[in-house]
Order: sequence, then C-alpha cells, then structure tokens
Amino acid sequence: MGVDAGPGAPVRLTYYGHCAFMWESPQGARVLIDPYENRHDYYWFLHRFPMVECDLALVSHSHFDHSAVGELPDGASVLRMPGRFEYRDVSVTGVGDLHAGRAGARGMRNVMHLVETAGVRFLHTGDNRAQVPADVREQVGAVDVLMVTADDSSHILSYDEVDSMVAMIGPRVVIPTHYLAAGLTTEESTLLPPDGWLETQRSVKKTGAHTVTVAPGDLPGSREVWVMEVAPESLSAAATGR
Repeated sequence: MGVDAGPGAPVRLTYYGHCAFMWESPQGARVLIDPYENRHDYYWFLHRFPMVECDLALVSHSHFDHSAVGELPDGASVLRMPGRFEYRDVSVTGVGDLHAGRAGARGMRNVMHLVETAGVRFLHTGDNRAQVPADVREQVGAVDVLMVTADDSSHILSYDEVDSMVAMIGPRVVIPTHYLAAGLTTEESTLLPPDGWLETQRSVKKTGAHTVTVAPGDLPGSREVWVMEVAPESLSAAATGR
C-alpha cells in the first residue's frame, strides 16, 4: 500500500467520505461511486459533495446518501442497474441484490459493484444485506478489496453481519464505509464511528491518507482492515443547510 501514485502502484483509490470512492486507473479512467447529499428531512452531511471530475458514476441504490448525481460534472455517465460495462482499462460488473434491513424486506434493490482494473478486484457493497444468496455470490467471484458498511450503531449491518459478509467474500483487504466521520457527518445521522468493530479485528491499518495506491503485489498475505481518511475536498466543500 502506498499513499501517492508511483511505479508499481497503478490504481489510485480516493475516499470522499461515507460510501463515496473514486478509482483512477492506469489509463486515466475515473470511476466514482455513491456520491452523497442531504434530503430536506435528513441532515446527515455538513458539506455538499465536492465537485470532482469523473467519467463514470456508479449508484448502488436511490437513498439520498448514495445517489447525489446532481453533484456530478456534465458528461459523466451514470450506471445504476446490474450488468457489465467496460471503459478503457476498467471493468464494472453490477450485481443486483437487496438492501439490508427493513428497506430490503420491503423489496428495495441494491447493486453491489465489482470494479476491476490493474489486476485488482474491488467490491463495493452499497447498503447490501449480509445474507447474500449463493447465486448472487457466484456472480461476484473473487474479490481482493471489499468496501462494506460498518459503524458502531449497526445502522446497516451488525458486527456479526459485517463479519459474515467478510467471511463469505474472502477479501485480502476490508475498507469500512458508512460511518460518522469528524467534520463531515452530523450527529443527527445517528451514525457512529467504526471503532468498536475495529477493536474486534485482528489486523487494522490506519492509512493516514485519503488516497492509496494499490497493485496486486501490494495486497497483504493475510486479511487486513484499512481505515482511510476523508479527502480534504469533502471537508472544505460548501456547507449545507439544515
């Protein structure tokens, strides 16, 4: 793992907070996932989503904290549905399943996105349920880096459900998402940091950076949890109103 782009680390991953990430491939493809915003009756974020350039935007589901496509630059293509899409040296596979909790029980769909570039396979689960059916798991295939919801309020998944998801997917790296981030997320969200869950994990690395570079040779031999910082753009973007 590195903190800046360089030889032997061809894919850059940047964390914009909550569940939003950007992949930048060796050929310069920029793929963003799950930009966030407040809703008139939900004040979760202190800042608007930052204006960042991207070529593709992936949306796991339609909840306000995952689908702020109005914040995207002109010309960005938005992918919401299951299916396979290729752009330059990036392959994206959307795998359809259900949202966790009551929303899923009511039939709300969620798309997990498998993003493959530079020989590394990333799976972003959105707000997916932990009880993934076998046929859905088969569509996902091998995963190197898993982004999964984990916070101490168990807003989406409980500790046991997070661990079950990790065990089922079998990644080399786990990156927690969807938690209270200082300077970005409001207490009104009722989210909490992931600290309690992190204490249950065997190997935790705090990157101290909002961008990491990953190549196949950088992946650890045994599973690690990587905790990323929030990009400064997210913390300095325009303030949002209640």
